[in-house]
Amino acid sequence: MGSFKTVNTAHTWLQIPDDTMGQYNYFDCFATAKLAVESPRILKEHGNWDVWNNEIRPLIEPSISMSLRGLPVSREKLTLYRRSITNELTECDEYLKQSARDLDFQFTETFPNSGPQVASLLYDTLKFKCRKRTDSGAPSVDQEALTRLLRNLLKREKPYLPLLHALFHRSRLQTIKERYLDFSIDPDSRVRPRAKLFGTKTMRYAYENPPLQQWPKEIRHIVSTIGTPNVIVSADYEQLEARIFAYMAQETRDIEAFDKGWDVHSLLAADIFDIPMPNLEHWGAKQWKQFKTTHKDERDFAKTFRYGKMYGGSAETMKTKLFCPCEQWGCAAKTDTPKEQTRAQALRAEARWQQTHKTSEDFFESIITTTKARGYYVTPFGFRRYFLKPWNTGEAARELRNFPIQNTAAFIINRAQVALHAENCPIIMQNHDELTIECPADKATYWSQRIKYHMESPVAELGGVSFPVSINTGESWT
Repeated sequence: MGSFKTVNTAHTWLQIPDDTMGQYNYFDCFATAKLAVESPRILKEHGNWDVWNNEIRPLIEPSISMSLRGLPVSREKLTLYRRSITNELTECDEYLKQSARDLDFQFTETFPNSGPQVASLLYDTLKFKCRKRTDSGAPSVDQEALTRLLRNLLKREKPYLPLLHALFHRSRLQTIKERYLDFSIDPDSRVRPRAKLFGTKTMRYAYENPPLQQWPKEIRHIVSTIGTPNVIVSADYEQLEARIFAYMAQETRDIEAFDKGWDVHSLLAADIFDIPMPNLEHWGAKQWKQFKTTHKDERDFAKTFRYGKMYGGSAETMKTKLFCPCEQWGCAAKTDTPKEQTRAQALRAEARWQQTHKTSEDFFESIITTTKARGYYVTPFGFRRYFLKPWNTGEAARELRNFPIQNTAAFIINRAQVALHAENCPIIMQNHDELTIECPADKATYWSQRIKYHMESPVAELGGVSFPVSINTGESWT
């Protein structure tokens, strides 16, 4: 056994020699067997034995069943989408190269895929102020660096905003192409991603090959039942995390808005940007829709800002995954990209939040103080989460702010999945606050009713509140 070799994720499993793989499997089985014996004691010792048996263990079978079903994928739609991404990426690269030529910037054939060359263009030629550096001290051009440039754009830098937008767009396309579209499809035209039951620290589902939880909405159409008698039914909680946050923090201002059917993101936008609003008691769906359309930029910013504050961000670091504010390729219109704000405007938004949501900030201060004192946080469902990161650096506090809402949301939707599985509901995916099933078209109405019933069941741990769900049925996942 002295010749045992360490196996790590840099290896491709099929290329590992049998003797090495055998030794690895032996140690893996041995460690798992030891853990199986110790797990009950550890769970009991840390106060999580009941939660394991009542909330977590029942989810294992539904998760396996969901993974075995897999998702139907249209090969034709996937091919066309891959081709469109490649073509758009080529167009974006040509735009950047031509822009560089116009500026007399000398580049090689690796541009704009070369970070150092892009950095030279931005910081040496265009004289952008460098706002982030790599670990080695070199000027950075990663997503966060570009976001900082955008958020703190100087007057002399504004003429180059289209070029900066093109770099955002290229980053977005590269991420989609390399990270989200490189997966295999089984012979039955289904993709079966590896579902990690508790793949995140908040105990949300996560997926691999492909990472469904990270997919932007524009990819979803490739999950399709075209050519079959089935349809896809998706049930999505409406603003679940914002609602959970309001009830846990007892933020009466937001609770009132939810109870009356008002849009909290629009209300926050009106508050931040001083947008006059008439008597809301007389508003219906038409008026709210009109406000969202007229003030889309402000609402997108307010929505991103709200979730950033809920999860411990600051006004100057608000950003979204696959962030792209470009107008040339239409990202600003088709995505929830927040409106570009100056630093002063962002700080003003934060000040207004502090004034109108003091209860929320007091809530976080309370749980941070309690958790820091005893070493763990207890969720509404009785689950104890221990925090081992240092408090003096702020790491533990940031992680704690993210945990209660996300974990509560996970437990709520997990309960619904377990209940639906018991009725043999054909669930093919749980993603964020959404359950998706694939069923014959003539069963769609029945399953929609059952899904809504279970997902909207009152949550006793939050005072019996119910969380509304919207249902969509069609041939594709949207």
